[in-house]
Amino acid sequence: MDLQEHNIILILKSTSSEELKSLKNFLLSPFHNNLAKINELFELIKKFSPDYNSEKLNTKYFFKKLYPNKEYKHSTITNLISKLQKLLEEYLIILNIQKNPFKKNEFLLKEYFGRNLKTLSYKNIFSLANEETSKEDIDSDLFNVSFNYDTYRINYIMNYGMKSQKKVAKILSESF
Repeated sequence: MDLQEHNIILILKSTSSEELKSLKNFLLSPFHNNLAKINELFELIKKFSPDYNSEKLNTKYFFKKLYPNKEYKHSTITNLISKLQKLLEEYLIILNIQKNPFKKNEFLLKEYFGRNLKTLSYKNIFSLANEETSKEDIDSDLFNVSFNYDTYRINYIMNYGMKSQKKVAKILSESF
């Protein structure tokens, strides 16, 4: 099976050399990946960077390199390729989260709420600040972030309450 137009190649074509280094570290992490063969496959594919347009970009070539002296088994190599694709997608998700501080904090807040960590929830939810925005930055994302910010503050008040009723009134009136 030819892999030149496969999703993993399309993703890898879109990565910079710096991202490839970061991706390698991601794949080496046992938290994300516990299969040495995935790292080996990644290293083999990476040799075709940045163009990824060789005739060798196929399942038979990679199987032979990864499993010398074994008879070709299509499902073995395609399963490995599929697992690599899932890891590449997970890497892209993490990159995107890192680029968006509010989303990053939002996921953390969800974990804090889910674990009933009141103090940590409070510190994070009330330290979120609406940054100054220019006219060019006003779009649907800004409204979505503002809505989510207010929702988390209201959720905190509803779940845990607050001592100062004036502060509650102020927060709720600003949110609505």
